Amino acid sequence: MKKIKKKHLDLVDKIVVKLEDEVEMLKEHAENLDFKIESLTESVIELNQTLVEQTPTTLAQLAHNYGHSVTRHIATGHTNHIPYKL
Repeated sequence: MKKIKKKHLDLVDKIVVKLEDEVEMLKEHAENLDFKIESLTESVIELNQTLVEQTPTTLAQLAHNYGHSVTRHIATGHTNHIPYKL
């Protein structure tokens, strides 16, 4: 009877050790994921700031340049060469 108990206890002990190892692996993966999530969050915040602050200014400048170019072509009579691409 003691042999059977010891055999079962040894098996349970091995399973517990294996579970502890798996928990440690999961902790390491969680830490790695946490770092990646923080990095992604920072990138999204930076992208959002760019979209909100820089993109409208850039688009306005492109539109201004295009309008100036069209006006210049019309004023000089070169309407065949009006740029159609930004």
